[in-house]
Amino acid sequence: MASTIGDLWFGVFIAAGIITLVFAILERTHAHAAIACKWDPLSLPPVRKQERKTSLVHTVCELGFAVFGLVWLLLPQYPVLILGPAASFMKAAPLVHTVYVPIVLLGVVAILRPAITLVRMAWVWFPPLAELVQAVLILILLNFVLSAAIQTPGGDWHPFVVLADGVMTAQYVKVAAIVNVSILISLYCAWLGLGIAMIVQVWRLFRYLRKQRTRAQPASLNALRPRQNLG
Repeated sequence: MASTIGDLWFGVFIAAGIITLVFAILERTHAHAAIACKWDPLSLPPVRKQERKTSLVHTVCELGFAVFGLVWLLLPQYPVLILGPAASFMKAAPLVHTVYVPIVLLGVVAILRPAITLVRMAWVWFPPLAELVQAVLILILLNFVLSAAIQTPGGDWHPFVVLADGVMTAQYVKVAAIVNVSILISLYCAWLGLGIAMIVQVWRLFRYLRKQRTRAQPASLNALRPRQNLG
């Protein structure tokens, strides 16, 4: 009996000690948490925003696609690369031959833009400006193509593809008409998308110029302060 009571008191003493130790740890942790909660995030210095540069991978991909597109354009003797199986009974219309050289020149511009960006990665101003110039050139060419295709003296429109020599069946005529209408709709969609892209590019360029102007103003003010003090 005495042994049992002794063991009971020993267990109670151990439990009381553990509970006291737990509450002491909690109280000390709460005190540290209260000190940590007094930290004010507004006391931190302002974070300096780094200038966002063009992605290297993105620029390399643009250059690769531009080179592939130019090589694709420089193979007009293989119409199957453009028309596919339809090249057996269709060919490019005279309108396409008229704008072929400007399209190739735009392909060269599309290669030069990412190439210069890769060589001059520090030119943060160049990508938005070059994209805007390229978009303007493409938009001018699209306007010319759409005007030449629709506005004709006889009221008819210039097609983009015509049937090959010696091919004149009702089925092929219908297929050529569908292809011409599809190309016309695609050009209008491209014109609309390019117009939206130009608005975004103008905004990007304007925002960059505004940041540069904002950074230049404090520098000029700091340069004037020593002169004012000397005066």
